Amino acid sequence: MKPSTIRPTNFGARLASTPVASAMHTGVITCAPEASLNQVAAMLAEHRIHCVVVRGTADRGPCVVSDLDLVGAARADHPPARTAGDIAASPTVTIASDETLERAAQLMHEYSTSHLLVLDSRSEAPVGVVSTLDVAEVMADLRVGELDGVGAGRSSLPPGLRPQRNSSRRNAERNGRASATPYVCEM
Repeated sequence: MKPSTIRPTNFGARLASTPVASAMHTGVITCAPEASLNQVAAMLAEHRIHCVVVRGTADRGPCVVSDLDLVGAARADHPPARTAGDIAASPTVTIASDETLERAAQLMHEYSTSHLLVLDSRSEAPVGVVSTLDVAEVMADLRVGELDGVGAGRSSLPPGLRPQRNSSRRNAERNGRASATPYVCEM
C-alpha cells in the first residue's frame, strides 16, 4: 500500500477569493422573541439547522439563537420558562453578502461565534446565515461545482461520493418548488 498523498492547499487564498454569498445558506428562519425554547428546538429539528434568528424589537435588533445556546439553556440550573429572546446571543455579528469568507472567518474567530447573519450588501436586509461548517466546506474543497471557480473539477472525496448539503432545498428544487428569492420562515 502507498501512503496517501496530502495535497498542499492555500486556505487563505481560497477564502479571500470566495464571497460569503457563494457559501452561505440562503434564507433566514426566524422566531419571535417570546417563542418558547420548545418552539425553538422544534424549528431547529424540523428544518435541520443549527440556529434561528430572533426578530428584532424596538429595543434590540435581530439576534441569533444557536443549538449550543439551546443546549446551554436546557441545563437543570436554568429556569424552565425562558424564551428565545432571553437566550439569544447579543450582539449579533453580521456580515455583508459581498464580503469574503476570509473576513467571515476573522469575525467568527474574533467574536467566538459559529454563525454570522448575512445582510444584503445594498438593502442591509437579512438574506442568509454563514457558519463555520460553510467555511470548512470551502477550505476542504468539498463543494465542487457549487462555487464559481473554487475547486472546479477537484475533490478530495473518493469518486462517487459527494457532500450532502441543504437536502430540503435540493428536494424542493427537484420537485419544481424552489424559489430564487430568499425565504423567511416565521413561527
